[in-house]
Amino acid sequence: QITPDSVLQLVLMENEENKRSYTLEELKELLNKLMLMSGKGEQGNSEVDKFAEIFSNVQRLAGSFIDLYLAGNMLFRTWEAEIHCEDNARVSVFMSFNIDEIDELQGQEALTDLLPDICKTMERLLDEWLAFVNKKRSQLYYLNYYTAEQVVYLCQQYQMRDISEEALVMLSFIKPDCKKIDTINSCFPKANSRFLTAVNQPDMMDFAMELENCTDVSKKLELVWKFSMDNMSSFFPGCLDLDTLGTSLAALAELNEKPINRDLHPSLQPGRPNLILCPPSDILSCAIAIYMHSSGEQLPSYDEVLLCTPHTTYEEVALFLRRCLTAGYSGKKIYSLIYADQLSYDIGYKSELLFQQLQAQGMDKYSLVIICNSDREHCYIPSVFSQFKIHMIPQGQPVAIHRYLCTHFKVGSDVVSAASVFKDGMSAGIVSSKRAGV
Repeated sequence: QITPDSVLQLVLMENEENKRSYTLEELKELLNKLMLMSGKGEQGNSEVDKFAEIFSNVQRLAGSFIDLYLAGNMLFRTWEAEIHCEDNARVSVFMSFNIDEIDELQGQEALTDLLPDICKTMERLLDEWLAFVNKKRSQLYYLNYYTAEQVVYLCQQYQMRDISEEALVMLSFIKPDCKKIDTINSCFPKANSRFLTAVNQPDMMDFAMELENCTDVSKKLELVWKFSMDNMSSFFPGCLDLDTLGTSLAALAELNEKPINRDLHPSLQPGRPNLILCPPSDILSCAIAIYMHSSGEQLPSYDEVLLCTPHTTYEEVALFLRRCLTAGYSGKKIYSLIYADQLSYDIGYKSELLFQQLQAQGMDKYSLVIICNSDREHCYIPSVFSQFKIHMIPQGQPVAIHRYLCTHFKVGSDVVSAASVFKDGMSAGIVSSKRAGV
């Protein structure tokens, strides 16, 4: 896992042969000690202030790098920076993308001037990338099935002839039982588009010369960024860009001949949130009753239902809301946010803002249900959506729920499955004991 602790360290040369490494926590502890000792003289104060300023900017730089990495930007997957703090250092900053086509970037100004400029540039690039990804997720519905990390993985895997089994499992949420031939057919549906891409390849020589003639390291960083955004395949020839991946996923979805078409329960309204408050013991049965109304359709999967906990991330909720409020699916699904009262205040607040933004885009044929514990209606999500509370709560009789689940969990005798060894050929069940500890 990529964290500030895992990406940042100080290497101190004690002599020509020996060096010592400090972790982030050790550096924070060192800074605290230096701050306590800095009252011994003006020179000490000056040195401590300089160290504190550089350390603060280095942490800021590391934070921007981590955010770009976690946001799925390919350019920064292998990015490295070396910062030399010696007063007599000829080059104070080295940056490498570890990509053959990009030379190492060097900065020679004083660190107190150089680092803030680089940090501002990185933060601006992050904002630009997040806006770009949000735009693509709004245009390309099927990107919203996957997290940023999963999108990076699929960009690397999708066009490979020996695509991994893990990638095929991920793609099976869009095209059930996805095979390698499906990815080939959906990735290259139009040979002409491949030909045009080959004809319009950018001039790498011009890019290299422009980069070499630039002396400002922040501007060099921007040049590399702009070129990568316009010509990603030049740096990563084996990877798809977001447009191509999103288009390929849509083509893959078209191979699924039976999209889901659910009918909304009579007590629920389309084109608006439906807030349901009920006792915790009734929450799951209420959710099942909503989907029982279209009993002939398959059981809902993770794309339609999000079970929230206090640890649910904003990315999970954001992708759920985008699937609900983004046009692109040929059928009709019902999206259920269950236990939404358990979302933290921060996640709930950001999710509500995103909902307002997505709803403003004009998608009016969505079906959204928010189910919360009636004992926690003071929490953020049930409070902010209280105007959409419904009073007739969908419920199903236990016998009907049991019959509905048995129908969908039963595996046909002609299918080779582990379910054949269980009672009635069920693919799911509960193992219980009347004796404790057994």
